[in-house]
Amino acid sequence: MSQPDSVPSQPPIMEPAPPAEQAGRSISRKQWLFLLRVALLVLLAVLSYKIVRVGLFAMSAYNHAAELRQLRADGDPDVADLAQAQVPVAEAARAVAGLEQEMRFFAPVLHAAGPIPRVGPTVAAVPELLVAGREYAMIGAEGLRLVAEAQSGAGDETLPRLALSVVADNPEAFALFAGRARIAEAALSQIDAAKLLPDLAEPLAQLQSVAQFASAGLSMAPALPDMLGYHGPRSYLLLVQNNHELRATGGFISAVGRVTVDNGEPGEIDLTDSYNIGREDANHPPAPEPMHEHMGIQLIFVRDANWSPDLPTTGQLVRALYAQDAGETVDGVITVDLRAVELLVGAIAPLQVQGSDTPVTGENLVEQIKRFWDQPLETGDTIESAGQQEWWKQRKDFMPALAEAALNRVRGGRFNPLKLADAALAALDERAIQVWLVDGEIAAVMAEYGWDGGLRPQAGADLLALVDTNMGYNKVDAVLQRSVSYTVTWPDGADKPALAEAAITYVHPLEVPGHVCDHRPRYGDNYDDMTRRCYFNYVRLYVPAGSELVSAEGVDPASVSAGPGENGTQALAGYFEMLPGAQHTVRFRYRLPPEITPEGYALLVRRQSGAGPLPLRVDVNGQAAETTVTAGNWLWSPGGGAAD
Repeated sequence: MSQPDSVPSQPPIMEPAPPAEQAGRSISRKQWLFLLRVALLVLLAVLSYKIVRVGLFAMSAYNHAAELRQLRADGDPDVADLAQAQVPVAEAARAVAGLEQEMRFFAPVLHAAGPIPRVGPTVAAVPELLVAGREYAMIGAEGLRLVAEAQSGAGDETLPRLALSVVADNPEAFALFAGRARIAEAALSQIDAAKLLPDLAEPLAQLQSVAQFASAGLSMAPALPDMLGYHGPRSYLLLVQNNHELRATGGFISAVGRVTVDNGEPGEIDLTDSYNIGREDANHPPAPEPMHEHMGIQLIFVRDANWSPDLPTTGQLVRALYAQDAGETVDGVITVDLRAVELLVGAIAPLQVQGSDTPVTGENLVEQIKRFWDQPLETGDTIESAGQQEWWKQRKDFMPALAEAALNRVRGGRFNPLKLADAALAALDERAIQVWLVDGEIAAVMAEYGWDGGLRPQAGADLLALVDTNMGYNKVDAVLQRSVSYTVTWPDGADKPALAEAAITYVHPLEVPGHVCDHRPRYGDNYDDMTRRCYFNYVRLYVPAGSELVSAEGVDPASVSAGPGENGTQALAGYFEMLPGAQHTVRFRYRLPPEITPEGYALLVRRQSGAGPLPLRVDVNGQAAETTVTAGNWLWSPGGGAAD
């Protein structure tokens, strides 16, 4: 029996909802609108509450800051002023902490304002600035509390002595301060100061420098009392290095000064010509063979003691020689070159140096030094009019006069501390200033920040450290230009040693037609005359330990050497001479140790102290990078970027 064809299904007919259900839906929408209005009102109330609290905290912070500014305006701070400052600092710290907490609510909106032209980056930086302000304010408040407690039982103590006693008696507190300082430094490092409004850009850049100083200083705090003479005077040897005549740690040691610190207060710096340090009747170590061979130096005195590019090594030798020749034992060695003096003088300038009619600034410093080298302060006589013997005795008189003028300006408070700290940090980072101390704890912190002038290869990384020694008794390094091109390949496969080639190009830009190289030690008619001479250079390239020299070009074949260097390195070396106006290239080819492979490759480039910015091109297995190294070190890995 056949079945009827199936009938296509029809959509169900929708019937109107009952009136009661429609009313329910209408009521639901009204409820949502009501809840939305309530939420908006609550949000408005919260915003109003937050804004009011932000305003109150901001006003409190401003008022207490004004009170502190008034205290500072009344004169240089003393112990009594610190007691007066304790309450406003504590209140300001609470206000800043409260302000930072309330502003966290607005942080996402503030950060989102970054792309807005002109004002956006400044608005976006507010949360980080408040974090830094909170941490520094808390450090200040707690620090002043400790000072007030110490003052109550200290009697009539000087401010430096009281500060050192607080540090010595509260190592745990200063460890916490160091942690807070690192939080502040990290917050400030997230801000690109150059993008802020002009009135804020420079002060913030200076504050970022101070932040690094603060972190380092507070980390060193437990050892600072000893370093600054709290338990007895400490003395340090200042080596003034003329990097126009380049030596391994930065330049020829032109002057030597000893400074003593007692209870946190430095004494006078007694600068003297380095040729005045030395006893002919004492035993001195023999000079390194290259100095003997190419400079005629047989024994090492303080002035030529910086043969090693590793300042801790040089420092120990200088300290021993100074103790023998001057009869004084020092607790550390500090080097300063012309670049450092430029930076520091620029931060506190202008300086009125006795005997000079022109104020000294960072911009005219080198020219002023040359001027008074040519015509000493006391007499104004030239080498021709005074005769070499009398001129030679007075040619460096400008240096102690400059040091005295700088100290007087700092002691008088006529300078911007942030600007000076920024200059000092730049000098430390460039190794224009280097500090080696006998005290192991402080020395470790200096090494951590790279401020001790140490030659330290990085485990597992390639190393390239160029070290030039001017052996010509001249100032050619004032004008000389140098650059490096470095390539690394694995021609026999990644499991075989790499082949490295370092090409160092030297350019002497001053042409002197008909010049004949004369290696004899001599002065010229003026300072600049000594820059227009041949360059007599002993070049060393420090590379990873275990590297094997393949060939050396551009150096006297008889001078080529390869052997162990300081701190687990290998030193490749040779000697060459070049005429003024010439270009010269030295090329070292060598095999790297087998543990340096393409996988995880990293390169540490160490710029020589005193040598100036170093143009560099690197090509590792076809991956290239170009830069100019200005800081002390440059670390690079293919595809991983670089960091100074």
